[in-house]
Amino acid sequence: RRTTSQTRGHGRHGRGIHTRSRRGFEVVKVRFAKAEDAEQVKSLVQLSGHTMPPDLDWTKLFPFWLVAEGLEGRILGCMQLVPSLPVGFFEFLSFDPRLGFLQKGRVLKSLETIGEAWLKKAGVQYLGVHIQPQAKSWAQVLRNRGFVSQGMTALYSRRL
Repeated sequence: RRTTSQTRGHGRHGRGIHTRSRRGFEVVKVRFAKAEDAEQVKSLVQLSGHTMPPDLDWTKLFPFWLVAEGLEGRILGCMQLVPSLPVGFFEFLSFDPRLGFLQKGRVLKSLETIGEAWLKKAGVQYLGVHIQPQAKSWAQVLRNRGFVSQGMTALYSRRL
């Protein structure tokens, strides 16, 4: 039987959340990303299948990116917060490819908890999440967490 306890921590940019499990999963702390995290975040985003131009400046992550880090400070996952009003978004959800499905779920739950609280505080009333079409298991996780599909969409992007 898994048990989870949560304790609040205070990082350089505010509160973090630590999730502990007695089943041997790595402790997860969620915090806002800093400029020093740029290379790790960029790498996770690329490894998760998101295509970006290689010369983007990733150093201005705060306060729009959350990272989930393990005990050694290794970033296990990250996501971008888009605080547009009245609809906000979680974007570019990315994980360390070495994580198993249950560990990814733990990281997702931790990122989602902090992300939702921050977006709500920013005035967001409705939350959207784009996922890749092949991510059927993540679609099920989102449905289990109360999200409703808005139909099939594709994300198009271009450089500004």
